[in-house]
Amino acid sequence: MTQDDADRLEELAERETAYGLFQRAQALQRKRHNAQAAVLLERADRLEGGLAVDFLASAAGRTDTLILADATVRSSPLITGNAILDVEVGARQRIGIQTVAFGVIGSQISDTPDRPRLRLRLGLSHFF
Repeated sequence: MTQDDADRLEELAERETAYGLFQRAQALQRKRHNAQAAVLLERADRLEGGLAVDFLASAAGRTDTLILADATVRSSPLITGNAILDVEVGARQRIGIQTVAFGVIGSQISDTPDRPRLRLRLGLSHFF
């Protein structure tokens, strides 16, 4: 492998780092290629992990009602700072053979302290 080949491989590896993707996206935005820049930015902001637990609410062991709890940790390689921790608690209730109603309340507990975040989600799911 020549020195030119090694330099080219190093340049290509740098392009796939979060900072390299961010720099390429900024260059595309300056040229008004916003959709292409969005794809690069989405690839750069992709670090997330979560854990969810469902509990049976019925002492008889029926699955009609479930109590849920989950925690998600998100971080962005583009924005320096601490990771964001989301916590949610809620319930799901079966209201038909294939229909489930759910409600969840959650919060970001480790984001910037000047912006309180509270999230309430209500929904209805129908399974086919």
